[in-house]
Amino acid sequence: MTISCTICHLAQTQGDMTTLNLVMPKEQICFACHEKGAELQQHPAAAKGLCVDCHDAHSSDRRMLLREQNETRHRSPGMLPAHTENE
Repeated sequence: MTISCTICHLAQTQGDMTTLNLVMPKEQICFACHEKGAELQQHPAAAKGLCVDCHDAHSSDRRMLLREQNETRHRSPGMLPAHTENE
C-alpha cells in the first residue's frame, strides 16, 4: 500500500529545493489516521506518543512497520499482542 507523503508532511518548494515538515508534532502524527482507542492506550509507547521510536512508516518492510525484527527495547506487559508474535 502506498500512501502519499502529504498525509503526514507539508512540502514547501523554494527555487530548486523542496523541504518536508511534519504537519503536526511527531507525538501526534500517527493519530491523524489511527484511532487512539482503549487498547492502544495500554501500549506505553503509544500512550506517550512515541510510536516512531519503534515504528518506521517510511522504509520498514517488517510486520507492523517495526524498525527491528524482534523489538525488545520497550517490551513490557502493555505491548500490543501483534508486537510480541514471532515472524
